[in-house]
Amino acid sequence: MPTTLVSTTAGSVIGVQSATTAQVATAPATEWSSFSARYQQYRVRSITLRLDPVFPGAGNPTAGNTGHIPIYVGEFLAGSTPASVAAVLADERCRIFNSSKVIVYRASWDRFPNAKLWANTTGGPPAANVYAIAWCTSTVTAAPASQAFSYSTLMWEVELRGSQ
Repeated sequence: MPTTLVSTTAGSVIGVQSATTAQVATAPATEWSSFSARYQQYRVRSITLRLDPVFPGAGNPTAGNTGHIPIYVGEFLAGSTPASVAAVLADERCRIFNSSKVIVYRASWDRFPNAKLWANTTGGPPAANVYAIAWCTSTVTAAPASQAFSYSTLMWEVELRGSQ
């Protein structure tokens, strides 16, 4: 369950961030190696993204705006994870959240039937079985440049089978 401080870029945006179901093996690696040594297969039922705002006084955007910057979140097949803010905004599943509040978004395998197939714990899932969650801010948002914005925490719900 890695937590990362997310900051705006020099261009005053949060570029596209993403997490895939294939990343579960490296988050954190020491914990995953323990599970992969005990089980033969896994599948990821969901990815949950939690964004906790950095409050005023600790670097949250305050100059020239209220800190209510929209965050865009969408779900994607891993092979089509968006490379740009425009691609996230264009996705029909994209949702808009208020950045001044805690954001919790859960992407599940419900929209991605291949994600329900089992993968080997030592090799990871085939690309067709991987889905992702992506988030960013719009390029038209007036956010201060290079500012701490929020803490992102990712959680994966994983099912394991086939003890070694």
